Amino acid sequence: MKYHKGQRFGLSECRQSAIFWQLRDFAALSVKKRDGVRQICDTLGGIYAPVLLRCLTTNETMDAMSAQSQGTSAPIDCAQLYRLCKMAYVEIDRIL
Repeated sequence: MKYHKGQRFGLSECRQSAIFWQLRDFAALSVKKRDGVRQICDTLGGIYAPVLLRCLTTNETMDAMSAQSQGTSAPIDCAQLYRLCKMAYVEIDRIL
Protein backbone atom coordinates (compact mmCIF):
# COMPACT_ATOMS: atom_id res chain seq x y z
CA MET A 1 0.00 0.00 0.00
CA LYS A 2 1.23 3.49 -0.77
CA TYR A 3 1.50 6.14 1.94
CA HIS A 4 -1.12 8.90 1.86
CA LYS A 5 -1.03 12.00 4.01
CA GLY A 6 -4.05 13.02 6.00
CA GLN A 7 -6.48 11.23 8.23
CA ARG A 8 -7.45 7.76 7.00
CA PHE A 9 -9.15 4.73 8.43
CA GLY A 10 -10.67 6.77 11.26
CA LEU A 11 -7.23 7.38 12.79
CA SER A 12 -5.29 10.59 13.16
CA GLU A 13 -2.61 11.23 10.55
CA CYS A 14 0.06 10.79 13.21
CA ARG A 15 -1.27 7.40 14.36
CA GLN A 16 -1.93 6.16 10.82
CA SER A 17 1.61 7.16 9.83
CA ALA A 18 3.12 5.36 12.82
CA ILE A 19 1.25 2.16 11.96
CA PHE A 20 2.12 2.45 8.25
CA TRP A 21 5.86 2.81 8.84
CA GLN A 22 5.99 0.07 11.48
CA LEU A 23 4.21 -2.31 9.10
CA ARG A 24 6.54 -1.33 6.27
CA ASP A 25 9.44 -2.52 8.45
CA PHE A 26 7.53 -5.69 9.37
CA ALA A 27 10.65 -7.82 9.90
CA ALA A 28 11.87 -5.43 12.61
CA LEU A 29 8.72 -5.88 14.71
CA SER A 30 8.87 -8.23 17.66
CA VAL A 31 7.67 -11.77 17.06
CA LYS A 32 4.66 -11.07 19.28
CA LYS A 33 3.65 -8.05 17.20
CA ARG A 34 4.23 -9.84 13.87
CA ASP A 35 2.11 -12.75 15.08
CA GLY A 36 -0.58 -10.30 16.20
CA VAL A 37 -0.66 -8.64 12.79
CA ARG A 38 -0.81 -12.02 11.05
CA GLN A 39 -3.65 -13.11 13.33
CA ILE A 40 -5.59 -9.93 12.53
CA CYS A 41 -5.06 -10.54 8.81
CA ASP A 42 -6.21 -14.16 9.17
CA THR A 43 -9.28 -13.18 11.18
CA LEU A 44 -10.38 -10.28 9.00
CA GLY A 45 -9.11 -11.46 5.65
CA GLY A 46 -10.10 -15.10 5.63
CA ILE A 47 -9.09 -16.40 2.20
CA TYR A 48 -7.68 -12.94 1.45
CA ALA A 49 -5.33 -12.95 4.47
CA PRO A 50 -2.13 -13.30 2.38
CA VAL A 51 -3.19 -10.44 0.09
CA LEU A 52 -4.13 -8.29 3.08
CA LEU A 53 -0.78 -8.91 4.79
CA ARG A 54 1.07 -8.11 1.56
CA CYS A 55 -0.99 -4.96 1.14
CA LEU A 56 -0.16 -3.78 4.64
CA THR A 57 3.54 -4.60 4.58
CA THR A 58 4.76 -3.86 1.03
CA ASN A 59 4.83 -0.94 -1.37
CA GLU A 60 2.59 -2.71 -3.90
CA THR A 61 -0.55 -0.81 -4.81
CA MET A 62 -4.04 -2.09 -4.16
CA ASP A 63 -4.69 -1.84 -7.90
CA ALA A 64 -1.77 -4.14 -8.66
CA MET A 65 -2.79 -6.69 -6.04
CA SER A 66 -6.38 -6.64 -7.23
CA ALA A 67 -5.30 -7.13 -10.84
CA GLN A 68 -3.03 -10.04 -9.87
CA SER A 69 -5.93 -11.75 -8.08
CA GLN A 70 -8.21 -11.65 -11.13
CA GLY A 71 -8.47 -15.04 -12.79
CA THR A 72 -7.69 -16.84 -9.53
CA SER A 73 -10.14 -18.76 -7.38
CA ALA A 74 -10.30 -15.77 -4.98
CA PRO A 75 -10.33 -12.46 -6.89
CA ILE A 76 -10.56 -9.30 -4.82
CA ASP A 77 -11.39 -5.79 -5.97
CA CYS A 78 -9.79 -2.57 -4.72
CA ALA A 79 -12.86 -1.47 -2.75
CA GLN A 80 -12.97 -4.76 -0.86
CA LEU A 81 -9.22 -4.64 -0.20
CA TYR A 82 -9.52 -1.04 1.04
CA ARG A 83 -12.28 -2.07 3.47
CA LEU A 84 -10.13 -4.90 4.79
CA CYS A 85 -7.17 -2.52 5.24
CA LYS A 86 -9.37 -0.05 7.09
CA MET A 87 -10.59 -2.73 9.50
CA ALA A 88 -7.05 -4.05 9.92
CA TYR A 89 -5.63 -0.62 10.78
CA VAL A 90 -8.22 -0.15 13.52
CA GLU A 91 -7.35 -3.55 15.02
CA ILE A 92 -3.59 -3.15 14.54
CA ASP A 93 -3.77 0.20 16.34
CA ARG A 94 -4.62 -1.77 19.48
CA ILE A 95 -1.49 -3.94 19.38
CA LEU A 96 1.28 -1.66 18.04
